[in-house]
Amino acid sequence: MACWTSISLGFLLSVVWHRFQNPPKTFGERWLEIKQASASNTG
Repeated sequence: MACWTSISLGFLLSVVWHRFQNPPKTFGERWLEIKQASASNTG
């Protein structure tokens, strides 16, 4: 049980660290990406 706890803790830490290194984009940037993707899809 302790082994699984340490593994899950390490996984959570890595996810948090990854988010800390690459912060999530703002809504505007994501909206622009969605618009560009839809425009390229429709041609």
